[in-house]
Order: sequence, then C-alpha cells, then structure tokens
Amino acid sequence: MEVEKNEMSGDVACLDIAPTPEGRQRSRFLAVGSYDNTIRILSLDPEDCMQVLSLQSVSSPPESLLFLEVQASSGGEDGADHPASLFLNAGLQSGVLFRTVVDMVTGQLLDARSRFLGLRAPKLFSILVRGRRAMLCLSSRPWLGYVHQGHFLLTPLSYETLEYAASFSSDQCAEGVVAVAGDALRVFTIERLGETHNETAIPSRYTPRKFVFHPKKKLLVTIESDQGAFPAELRESAKKECFEAAGQGENVKMEIENGWVSCIRVLDHKSTETTCLLELQDNEAAFSICTVNFHDKEYGTLLAVGTAKGLQFWPKRSLTAGYIHIYRFVKDGKSLELLHKTQIDGVPLALCQFQGRLLAGIGSILRLYDLGKRRLLRKCQNKLFPNTINSIHTYRDRIMSETFKRFSFHYCKYRRDENQLYVFADDSVPRWLTSAYHVDFATMAGADKFGNIYFVRLPQDVSDMGAGEA
Repeated sequence: MEVEKNEMSGDVACLDIAPTPEGRQRSRFLAVGSYDNTIRILSLDPEDCMQVLSLQSVSSPPESLLFLEVQASSGGEDGADHPASLFLNAGLQSGVLFRTVVDMVTGQLLDARSRFLGLRAPKLFSILVRGRRAMLCLSSRPWLGYVHQGHFLLTPLSYETLEYAASFSSDQCAEGVVAVAGDALRVFTIERLGETHNETAIPSRYTPRKFVFHPKKKLLVTIESDQGAFPAELRESAKKECFEAAGQGENVKMEIENGWVSCIRVLDHKSTETTCLLELQDNEAAFSICTVNFHDKEYGTLLAVGTAKGLQFWPKRSLTAGYIHIYRFVKDGKSLELLHKTQIDGVPLALCQFQGRLLAGIGSILRLYDLGKRRLLRKCQNKLFPNTINSIHTYRDRIMSETFKRFSFHYCKYRRDENQLYVFADDSVPRWLTSAYHVDFATMAGADKFGNIYFVRLPQDVSDMGAGEA
C-alpha cells in the first residue's frame, strides 16, 4: 500500500534509511542521492512524510549512502547506549568520501567534510565491530570507519580490492565479514582496532639489516644476512630430512657451520613482489648499502654494497677480506647487474654518496672513492678516527660520522684543493651510540644503548669555521 510519494527532480542514484532511535518504532530520516549532484534528507514521520528537510550539493553524483550513528557513552541510568550524533556518509563517483552531521531534530546537514579514498567510487556497507555499527568503504582499497575511544577513525585495511561486502555472525565467528573479490568469496574479521599505521608483512630469506630506496623508481633494496644459519637452497632439504627422520622415530642432528649467509633483494613495495634476489656466496655477508651517482659517468644511479668475507668475532675478530660491490640497475630498475667488486682491508660498515663520489667507513678509516673501469679508485682517506665508523651522513659539503663506543659524533670537511679529509669538531661527551640522524647543517640527533635520545649542535663559531674552510 502506497502511503506517500515525492517526485524527485532527477534520477535516484542511491538511498539509505537512518537507524531507528531507541524508544521509537520507525526511523526519522531517509537520504536520497540523485544524479544531479545532490543529496536530500526526507522525513519519514507520518505528519510530514516525504517532505524535503534539507538539501546538500556535492561535487559529483553519489554512488552509495550510509547513515552511521555514533554512540558517545554506554551504560547510562537505563543501561542503554546513548547516541551522541548521526552522520551521513556518501561515496561519490569521483572517489571521494563525503561525510556530514545530521541534526537529529530538524534533519539539517551540518559540518560537511570530504576525503579522497581512491580512483573507484566508494561503496559503503554497514558492519558490526566490537558490538557497534561501523562503516566499510570499498574503493581502490578497503577502508574501515569506526569509533575508537570517542573519536571517529577512517583506516585503510591491509587487504585486496573488494567488490561487495556484508557482515554476519555465527558460532565460529561472532563478528565476521563476507566479501566478493573478483571471482572469489572472502571471509575475514577485523582485528587490531585503534592502530594508526597500516602495515603489510613481507617474509624475508634472512634477517634484514639495512635498506635504501631507488630515488627515481621508488623500489626498495634491502640487504639480509645471518650467521650460523642454513643457506636457502639447503634449508628445504634439511626440513625434509628432519620430517622423514621424525616419521621413522629417529633423531637427526643437523650441524651448521659458523659461517654467514646473505642476499640482496630488490622489492616493489606496492605489489610486495621481489623483482630481483642475489645470493652472496663463499661465506660473504652484506653490512652496508647506499645509492650513488658518480659525476661524469654514463651509468646513472648505481648501488654500492659493502660486504665482508669470513668474518669472525670469537676468539678474536678477524676476516678474510672486505669488498665493495657496485651494481647497475637494469630492466627499469627491477634487477641488478654487477659492474665490479673492489677488495678492501676491513669491514665496510658505512657507505654514503658525497659530491659525485663514494664515502666508505672501513673500520676506523674514512675513505673517498671514485668509479673506475674495473674497480673503485681510492682518492683520499683519514685514519685518525678513534674507533669503528658505524654510519656516515652528509649535508652539503659537510660530513658527519658516527663511531662505535664512547666517541660519539665527528664533523669532517673535504678540502678539494688539497684532496684531504680532516676532522674539525667532535662530541666531547662519551656516548655509546646505536643510531644517528642529521637534523640540519650543524645539528645531529642520536640514541644510545641505554635508551637516551639527544641532540648535538655545533657552536656558531665552530660551525662558521668549518663552513669557511674549503
């Protein structure tokens, strides 16, 4: 039986009915989105049924509408949840989520806000999260809108692109979501609410040590290494032997040599796909990495990796040799090609680009290299550092180095006319550094092994002296 009708000025694109307030038998509002880029709030009250209470213009036609009631408190005098406000969410065809407050008495739309979610028009679905209504937005990626500690949060989900979704409840899953993804049906639950960071776990072959970004291709290059572990090609066979022996009731003792295993990985962080994986051989492990652009060279951006072969810490620290590998990016940056490998006399724990050349921290030696045809060419060095150089930072023509154990930061300068690296300032307070970062031309931030974070700044006269000498 038809009770009332309203002739709309344009074709209806979507609609939604507001949730029924507690203590009432019917909902108060109806939201109607039209292809004329408008959203109307109609009354469902018998006294003024289908009357337009408010109208909102939007930038593009709405694709989906959803009312969301936000409850500000729970467990009042009557034991019920008291709603604080009513929100109307609209997914526009431009990929924007439009959100506005609905006055629960007059139906007027207030405090409109918008946020771009993706290239696809967001489709909005109501789901149940922690006993309260939440909003699932399906655009280029899924988003979850929910109330946490009195605040409305809109968080991306670490999941693939979905087409449609609906919530369900069963004995096995109290609050679940069933969704369509391509030609597959997905069932999942929402976990770890309140986290502001969206993370995706990517398994690695060994322990990741350091990483760099390709400055143009935005690909991630990581170095991974472990001591006393199985190489990747032997790991699966060792697992198979253990399972077979366990099935026969035998005990198998696997002997692992106290050597190193290591690899270099090129990773597309958007698709989480490994585009290149180079395994280092002969007990060689990678310890440092950086991208470098040598001046007047034809290769463009290159990758420098510092490795050590046969490194041992007990009974005495020793190694067979250290190396600096120079790789060229090929196949649009997705693969690596070795140009040459330079042998050195220590462990290169720090590498950094500096004025079209390569700075290397090799033990307690700071050395400057240029690119040659078959190996790196040593230009100059400084052997006066008191301990092992752990990291190198450059800012314009200034070099900041961090050393292990009790010696903190050193500020260096390169004299081009004399081809000399010299230290013009260092930190007077002994600190056991674990990490460091340059803040500006005269300031460094550091953290030590005891949980302290501090900033070190050069006095103005010392900084001017270092800047004036070239």
